[in-house]
Amino acid sequence: MLKADLHTHTVNSGDGLSTLLEMAKEASKRGVEILGITTHGPSTPGSYPEGAYCVFKRVPKVLFGVRILMSAELNIIDEKGTLDMDEENFKYLDYGLAGIHYGMEKENINKNTSAIVNAMKNPYIHIISHPISNFLVDSVKIAEAAVRYNKLLELNNSKFGYHFDLAPDMLERTKKMVEVIKKHKHMIIINSDAHIATDLAEDMAVMRYKKEINLSYDLIINNNLGKLRRFLKIVD
Repeated sequence: MLKADLHTHTVNSGDGLSTLLEMAKEASKRGVEILGITTHGPSTPGSYPEGAYCVFKRVPKVLFGVRILMSAELNIIDEKGTLDMDEENFKYLDYGLAGIHYGMEKENINKNTSAIVNAMKNPYIHIISHPISNFLVDSVKIAEAAVRYNKLLELNNSKFGYHFDLAPDMLERTKKMVEVIKKHKHMIIINSDAHIATDLAEDMAVMRYKKEINLSYDLIINNNLGKLRRFLKIVD
C-alpha cells in the first residue's frame, strides 16, 4: 500500500467513478499521507476544458488529514513533446504529470521515444505516466533521459493489473528501464492510476513482479516521503 499516490482520477476526469471527497476519505482510511488528484488533460473527452483548472486553487491543502495535491495527467500529442495544455495554466497545478494516450503510432518506437524525451525537457513536468504501455518506446533511452532531466518514471499499478495484456514484452522493457534508474542511483515512482476509491494507493500488481523487473524498495520514491516532498517542493 502506497503512502503517497500521485496519479488518481475522480469524476472530473470524465472516466473516474469517485469524487474528490470520496478519494480523500479513502486515502485517510488507508494511511495515505499525500494524495495527488490528476484530472485528465483538456483534450480528453469529458475532462476539464482549459480555463477551468483555476478551481484547483480552491481545494484545501489538507482533507481528512491527507495532504492534497492537484494536477492533471496531460497528453503528449506529438514527437516534439507538445502537451495539450497552454503554459499559462500550469500555475494552477501543484506538479506536472504527462503521458502518451493517443495521437501517436503505437508501433513507432523512435517517434514515441522522442515524444516522451522531449516532454521531459518541459520544466513543468515532474512525472511521466505509464511510460511502458502499448505505445512502444526505447525504455533505456527513456530512463537515461529521466536521469538527465531529473524526472520520475512511473510504474503504473493499473497497467500491471488491468491492462497487462495490452503492453507487449512489458516486463522485459520495464526491467531495462529499472536497471538504468538503479545504475544512476535515480528513483522511480509507483502510482495506482485509480479511477475509483477502492483502487487507491494499491501497488500489489506492480510488486507481484518485483523480482522479474529487479525492483528494490530503495528505488521507490513513495517509500521516502521526505525525498518526494523535496522533489515536488511541497510546502505544508
